[in-house]
Amino acid sequence: IKVRKEMHHLALPIARRDAQHNAANRAELLAATGLTKVPCLRMTDANGQVQWMHDSKAIIGYLQSRFASV
Repeated sequence: IKVRKEMHHLALPIARRDAQHNAANRAELLAATGLTKVPCLRMTDANGQVQWMHDSKAIIGYLQSRFASV
């Protein structure tokens, strides 16, 4: 919930996927990270490299540092 609140606070159009009730989303998360832990942020850089972040405090810190107004 903390990550969703921060996404809303920063007005970020980040797609949310349900890994609890959607088997395909859960399988993708498990295959990519070896975990089904949420929240999880999937980030794709300009070169197409994908990184995953699981810790809610780390996700919030990343979102704030990357998207918060200065």
